[in-house]
Amino acid sequence: KMDCSMAGLAAFSFKVVELCGLPSPPGGWLGPFGFFRLVTYAFLLMSVLAVFLGIMAATGQPFNGVPIIGSQPDGFATFAALLLCFGAVVSAGAAYAHEGLEQEVSAMAKQNEIFRSKNEMLAAQLDELSGVRQKLEAVQQKMGENLQQFEETLQELHTVSCAELLQMMLEAFMNADLAGVKDCRLTGDEVDALFDVCEASLKDSAPDFDLDALINAVSETGIGICNLRFLANAAVAGCDKVPGRSTAMLTLVMFSAHPEKYEHEMAIALRSVLDMEEDDIAALLKQKMTKANAKDHGRIHGKELMDVSRMVMSANMDGDTKVSRDKPKVPEEP
Repeated sequence: KMDCSMAGLAAFSFKVVELCGLPSPPGGWLGPFGFFRLVTYAFLLMSVLAVFLGIMAATGQPFNGVPIIGSQPDGFATFAALLLCFGAVVSAGAAYAHEGLEQEVSAMAKQNEIFRSKNEMLAAQLDELSGVRQKLEAVQQKMGENLQQFEETLQELHTVSCAELLQMMLEAFMNADLAGVKDCRLTGDEVDALFDVCEASLKDSAPDFDLDALINAVSETGIGICNLRFLANAAVAGCDKVPGRSTAMLTLVMFSAHPEKYEHEMAIALRSVLDMEEDDIAALLKQKMTKANAKDHGRIHGKELMDVSRMVMSANMDGDTKVSRDKPKVPEEP
């Protein structure tokens, strides 16, 4: 015996839909979205019925000999059937839209869960850093040493390390040049020999910089002694509290090799270091690009970029941000 109550009809509807093999809504057929899915199907069936009635009204044909809408074409009945079809389709779409809303809410909940876990991780890292600070203070009190003296000692050690690094790079440059054309300019395999020695130091100075792109950029145009100075400056600036100068010096080498190709990257690197307006930086680079030698692979000789190198290396990068100072003047064309 069939249960004719609302709950019985709903349960019967769920069983019919499951037997039809239709996909279940989020939360199953007995969940809140199961009802909306049934309403969607009901309105879709109503739209199909409305189309059928509209055809009958437009043609005036009876159904199995029974004139349901009349024996003559009825324009008003046809319009009413089409209006019913449109309303049923819109209602079905509105009912089904609740599932899309539920999917968006679920996706947002997952994102919130990810952010919550990241916040917990960040809080744990901050707690660890707090513990490190306490340990440093304890070591400072125990040893009786001033932290500033310790930093000065580290700076002296870095100076010695830079001197050794400069010596190593000069030796690598000279050895590569002696093994090649001996023209104080490295190309091709000579460039590879140079970077085999100093690539690790440059990666430590600018971990995010693409050194492979730099090597490819200078393999054909070559590296002169001025470009070697730019590379040494990049390695020396590797101990900056705020990174930027190392990347700017490495980008300067690429800009020297291919000015037009790396003009945009050079402008970005200079903006992160120099306290200059974007228009002034753009004017400076345009002025330098006029020094490109079309007969020499279109490159800019390193000596033409020495003033830019001095501007970068004299930038104050010890603070949290760039320190405001007098705007560097763009060199004028003589």
